[in-house]
Amino acid sequence: MTTIDPAVGYEGISAKAYEHPADRAATAALWAESVLEARDGELPLEEGVEDGDLPGGYHWRRTVALYADATLPPQLGPLMPYAVTLTVSWPERGRMRDVTLATLRLAPPPQRQQQQ
Repeated sequence: MTTIDPAVGYEGISAKAYEHPADRAATAALWAESVLEARDGELPLEEGVEDGDLPGGYHWRRTVALYADATLPPQLGPLMPYAVTLTVSWPERGRMRDVTLATLRLAPPPQRQQQQ
């Protein structure tokens, strides 16, 4: 699990951004975009799940899986499509809320990533 230092944050999200309950969904969407961008390119893309905590009671979870589509060839040249989903959740009024972003990323197949 990764914990984000609130003094540093991601992409300039300030500590005050999550103080107003009405803005929590918008703040969660900003966190999701920022975490997605920050995790993009940090490590070779590989299937799996990772998560971490954010300031203000937010929690993120990223899932990466090979993207399967019957209309696509099994491999697109030297790259393969991966489905990346990032969810930011937070407690609000006694229940959990969440915002989810989903995207496709192209990356070398797992064996080629390990060789690089």
